[in-house]
Amino acid sequence: DGRGDDAKLAETLAKAGVTVSTDVVPGFTELMQEDPYLAVVPRAAIAAIERWLVERYPTMTPPVAEPAPFPRLAEIGGIDERIVLFGNELSGIVSLPRTRSTGKVGAVFINVGANHRVGTNRMYVRFARAFAGRGVPSIRFDIAGVGESPALPGRQENRLYDDASIEDVRAAIATLGAETGCTHFVLLGLCAGAYLAFQSALRVESVRAIFLINVVRFYWSEDDTVELVRTADWKRLKGGGSFEALPLRARLAALRSRPLVESIPIVAHKVRNYARQRVRRELARRGLLRDTRLARDFADLRKRRVDVLCVFGEGEPALAELERDLVVVDDRRGFDIRLVPDTDHIFSPLRSQDHLERILLESVVAVPAGGSPRRAHPRADR
Repeated sequence: DGRGDDAKLAETLAKAGVTVSTDVVPGFTELMQEDPYLAVVPRAAIAAIERWLVERYPTMTPPVAEPAPFPRLAEIGGIDERIVLFGNELSGIVSLPRTRSTGKVGAVFINVGANHRVGTNRMYVRFARAFAGRGVPSIRFDIAGVGESPALPGRQENRLYDDASIEDVRAAIATLGAETGCTHFVLLGLCAGAYLAFQSALRVESVRAIFLINVVRFYWSEDDTVELVRTADWKRLKGGGSFEALPLRARLAALRSRPLVESIPIVAHKVRNYARQRVRRELARRGLLRDTRLARDFADLRKRRVDVLCVFGEGEPALAELERDLVVVDDRRGFDIRLVPDTDHIFSPLRSQDHLERILLESVVAVPAGGSPRRAHPRADR
């Protein structure tokens, strides 16, 4: 890619007796984006490497391996893991307790943005194995167009908020059910994965619980783009739009760090928001407040006995929206909001990953498998 360090490397290899050929091909900068959603596959570089190999080794024939469905991948601390290929060339890993559990609940890990199935900070691997250690099998997989699952013909890669991916979730559920005998399922996702977990739960009858981690959007429209939503949400976060989500000590510290002239309007704004919340609660109690789409969908999940766990890092923008809209929901059984302090959006600090794991383990083993889930709502646009 024309980087200056390449010449030094080639010179060092040549001095060591290595035959070196060089070619300048674009693509490295576009590939190594900070956000994998923005990364571009360096097809020109891959093609150049392929040409180099063919020119120098024209007589080599790649071995043809017989496909082995569901091969054993690893045995780790009492856990079996296997590669699964299913649906429209979807790829995933099933984690199984070595001693097959008699439980009926399995977990489905859904991609975090454009990250492949290991999850950000490799958390999905960690959590899936922790689940299996507690007797809960799981599948972590790549939706079409992400990771090792190719995009469908005519579709672009990295389509994160795409309801067509719900069919991929259905296929993952069916695969895990066939492998384990599970009949009830927990859908788990962070950020865009939380969106897909929520939308899938509204349509898939066998879903028994959803764990939404730092969900940013519950709904998506054709006018939305990932770039615009990311910019809007983090402007809200940096501008103090999620101030209410902070604990009292953090709020006071944030105010003390600002000049007094800046703190007064912030406090006034927060007092108004608090008053509005109290008014909304009173109106809802009297039956005078019109519910929202989100409130109706959560009420529908409650009627179907689908448990909902929302986990937020303190200060996440969507927390205030969720609490505002769910004021009108009378039946909060099976619904829980948990906060993880001192973390970022993707839980980079190890201590926050430990905290999150404890919450998820506590919740997944508590998911009831008894009874039959009620029918999911067939419409997506109510």
